[in-house]
Amino acid sequence: MKLRPWLFIIVTTLAVFILGALAPPGMAVWLGYTLPLLIAARNFPKKKVYLVTAILSALVILGTVPPSALLAPDIAFNRIAGILAGWVAAILLVRQRERQESLRDMDDKLKTLAEKSPVGNFMIQDGRFEFLNSRVSEILGYTREELIGMDDVMSLVYPGDLDKTKRIMEDFSGKKGEHKCFEIRSVRKDGGIIHVEMLTIVTEYRGKPAIIGIATDISGRKEMEKRQRDFVAMMTHDLKSPLTTILGYSDILIKFKKQMEPETLEMVEAIRRNGNKILDMVNYFLTVFRMEAGELRVRLSPENPADMLKEIEKNFTALAARKGISLKVEFAPMEKAWLDRAYMERAIANLLENAFNYAGPRGAVSLSAYSGVRELDGRRKNRGFLAIAVSDTGPGIPPDEMDRIFEKYYQSGERGNGAVRGSGLGLAVVKAVAEAHGGRAAVESIPGAGSTFKIFLPLRGNA
Repeated sequence: MKLRPWLFIIVTTLAVFILGALAPPGMAVWLGYTLPLLIAARNFPKKKVYLVTAILSALVILGTVPPSALLAPDIAFNRIAGILAGWVAAILLVRQRERQESLRDMDDKLKTLAEKSPVGNFMIQDGRFEFLNSRVSEILGYTREELIGMDDVMSLVYPGDLDKTKRIMEDFSGKKGEHKCFEIRSVRKDGGIIHVEMLTIVTEYRGKPAIIGIATDISGRKEMEKRQRDFVAMMTHDLKSPLTTILGYSDILIKFKKQMEPETLEMVEAIRRNGNKILDMVNYFLTVFRMEAGELRVRLSPENPADMLKEIEKNFTALAARKGISLKVEFAPMEKAWLDRAYMERAIANLLENAFNYAGPRGAVSLSAYSGVRELDGRRKNRGFLAIAVSDTGPGIPPDEMDRIFEKYYQSGERGNGAVRGSGLGLAVVKAVAEAHGGRAAVESIPGAGSTFKIFLPLRGNA
């Protein structure tokens, strides 16, 4: 039953006067003042504790001392000293209780945070679990007691990942504060194999090194990645391969164009033209997928940048004419550069398509290139480089968007000149291709005066 302050005061008041009449003064003070004070300090809020203390102080004077003795110096001094001691005790008891409640509250919060977390929380010391939450049990299929009772947590690791995991754990040994993020496969109690992502840090527990961390079941993500890889393999084999065969035969037929009727020749050229468009779309899809998966790999070979730019100019001249855009291409003689030509053509095409989109009708787009010697970044000084720039006369990019323009799926808010919303991946592909070559992508823009995108590449590859 909850203790009510006012009922407590009434009962205490009666007890004080009864004790004052029947009990010796010392016992009356103890039973009528000190004991109720301790009870109040442990059960009531701070303000009510102080109120009870004040009332009890008055009752001690009125209820435990005969009126004729109230003015006696020794009695008055003892009562005042006792009252002051009571107030000090009340304040200390209230503060102690507040600290204890604060600690209990913090302990409850930490327990709730650990136990109800959507990821597994654990602590390992000397190869055994010292703590784990229910989510770890759910991930591994064991009860908490079974996991705590295991002699070696390594028995949960899939045999194929055991050596890797041991190396990670040994590298951790004694390095307090160091953290690592890694993925392993683990064996559930039912024998199933799951993929687990671990984020761990070395700390100290009871004077010895310990590892605390979180575990996340990423089996669903891994399955999705596998399906994506299978889909890409299907795209490459079941679509790209026959498409390449069709284009090959169309190229052979074109060689006999003098012997064809004009209508037949037009159909063959349409087959080749549209086949190349589909092949370009497939290649672009594969490039985006590899970028998303972090698997974009370039195959470098010495290429003449001028030849590459001439080919790109040829492909975009007709598009510029249809859109009413002035396309200007200029470059000086350049030495060969180590490039993955297919990827680089895709990156430059992305920049030109982006420029055409924002320049709008009667706008102007320029493609230029030059080579030289300059600093690529803080670590690479005086390296030969190739710079490719695409400029447009579009609305430009607001200053607050410049840092995000190469992010995946990000699209500028400036959409003047009838710009069409794209996928938000074109510039991200440009950045990924440049960095895969050991270079970088950059942008310069003045709102209302257009933008210039540049790709800087080392002339001798990224080695």
